[in-house]
Amino acid sequence: MALSKPIEIRNTGLLAAYWRLTHCQIDHAAGIAEFRLHGWPSRDARQAGKAPLPGLAYRARRPSSSACPTCMR
Repeated sequence: MALSKPIEIRNTGLLAAYWRLTHCQIDHAAGIAEFRLHGWPSRDARQAGKAPLPGLAYRARRPSSSACPTCMR
């Protein structure tokens, strides 16, 4: 399954519209989730075996208990 959303890659002018989640790591104890997306200009480019554009890395952190007193710990 892929995501379809046009996003410019790091202010380069390159536009990726077809995305694939290529890495996901979750540390429940630390409350951290990391994931990486790789994009292609189109689905056709991906299916043709073209190399992906530079990936985008994301890191999400659970809010601190003081910021969100009702969140699960």
